[in-house]
Amino acid sequence: MLYCQAKLSRAGLGNRLFPWARCRIFSFVNKAPMLTVFWPQIKIGPLLRKETDPRFYHNIFKKNPKDIGGLKKFWLSFYAKKIEEPKDFTVPYNLNEVKNDLIVVFKGERDYFNRLNGWNEFLLKELYSITEPRWLNEANKIKTVPIGINVRLGDFREATSKEEFFTSGSLRTPLSWFIKILNLIREILGFSATAFVVSNGTKKQLYELLRQKNTFLVEHKSAITSLFILTKSKILIGSGGSTFSAWASFLGQMPTVTHPGQSLEWFNLKNTKGSFLGTCDPDRPSSEFIYQIEKLKDTIRQLDPLIYEDNSNR
Repeated sequence: MLYCQAKLSRAGLGNRLFPWARCRIFSFVNKAPMLTVFWPQIKIGPLLRKETDPRFYHNIFKKNPKDIGGLKKFWLSFYAKKIEEPKDFTVPYNLNEVKNDLIVVFKGERDYFNRLNGWNEFLLKELYSITEPRWLNEANKIKTVPIGINVRLGDFREATSKEEFFTSGSLRTPLSWFIKILNLIREILGFSATAFVVSNGTKKQLYELLRQKNTFLVEHKSAITSLFILTKSKILIGSGGSTFSAWASFLGQMPTVTHPGQSLEWFNLKNTKGSFLGTCDPDRPSSEFIYQIEKLKDTIRQLDPLIYEDNSNR
């Protein structure tokens, strides 16, 4: 019989979701039972850096009732033949080749979103189905997210020059850029739309951004709650080089903007709805970026949870 298994690396949630997603799609396409995923890990770095999320992931997911766990998983892990995942996991496997128990193993990021594009609704539904109710309830406390902001700090480093943003990854997007792009978006919208900030940084590190009008930090201890909140964004301001920002954009399919030189398209991410996905210099925004933000003006006005002095006539 054909089975599949996702083996996760010691990384952040964004990177760990890639083998899980490919394996889940393979399981769906081939009706092949998936072995339960082992999510917990222990990482010292986030604790030493005093990040808000320790990245242990021991209590955010529950077992999918369709998955194979317990003694059967233990038995299969030892005795079933294991092979590497196929290049295209979305194509039905040739079951005539399966003579005995066979486990197809999925590892690593591979080509990121290359073959995941178009599967966003399926994967979002699957994520919801395995998330512990307490974290879903936390995410549901925020009904609408006019502007979502993901500020990645932690193990990302400061750039040594503006030019480095075009040659290197894992760089911290300057807080000044987040502030400028937020103000630009609000200027295009014509009012100070509510912005929710998700970050692994501290309040002190985010102080200047949080000082902006109607800008709020989402505080909790669950990365999956943060992800679900960001997927609700009507407009997403992401951190370049962050797979977490990329997953939020992928699952939400909203207009997404990042710092010049740090496009999320590097992860082979595409927006299947035609929404803006790219970079922006706040001093020289593209006409396409401006046009797409303007199109959202009425929608955001209707959904925004706050009423402001500068849009009291709505």
